[in-house]
Amino acid sequence: MAYKKATFTESVFVNFPFDDNYLELFRGLIFTVYYCGFFPRTALEDNSATEHRLDKIYSMIEESKYGIHDLSRVELDPDNNLPRFNMPFELGLFLGCNKYSEARNQKLKKCMILDVNRHRFKISLSDIGGIDGYGHENNHEKIIKSVRDWLHTTSRKNSIPSTLIIKQKYKIFLKELPEVCNDLQWDFNDLNYNEFLTIVEEWIDVNKEEI
Repeated sequence: MAYKKATFTESVFVNFPFDDNYLELFRGLIFTVYYCGFFPRTALEDNSATEHRLDKIYSMIEESKYGIHDLSRVELDPDNNLPRFNMPFELGLFLGCNKYSEARNQKLKKCMILDVNRHRFKISLSDIGGIDGYGHENNHEKIIKSVRDWLHTTSRKNSIPSTLIIKQKYKIFLKELPEVCNDLQWDFNDLNYNEFLTIVEEWIDVNKEEI
């Protein structure tokens, strides 16, 4: 893993669907988390076969103060006619860790719920109907705004730039991404998760303007 290790207060556990249709949203989400001064943690960051996938998720949730959970993939899978349960399952783990852990830092956890629109998840997951949601309408610019606004409000970090600044920087990043991949001899059309995170972190280190 080429990118730096984050502290508890910098870590954001990101729970999202791993599919090609989500790629545009995923890239906007990850870029925003980084640009706001935080570090995303997901089960994709470690491909080691020595640790069970669920154990990795337990560890990442425990190591993260913040959690972003996208529940927008509730449709039935065309291959097996079943919905995906991974995202609500991992949300439950995050909420349970916050509720039942005796460790003081786990009581500090904060959680964001994303969906296509901000109220839809309450229909299929009524037990958490009292929690406010954020909508992205399957649009990467809207997910940038939602994630930036939530991190700014929740963390109270005045160093977080405006949505407009992040969108402008992200547009430049996307334009330069193919050339960066070419310089690294990585396939732009087949970037894996860790490669993308490495590029984002290094690009922001060079291009982010200090406030």
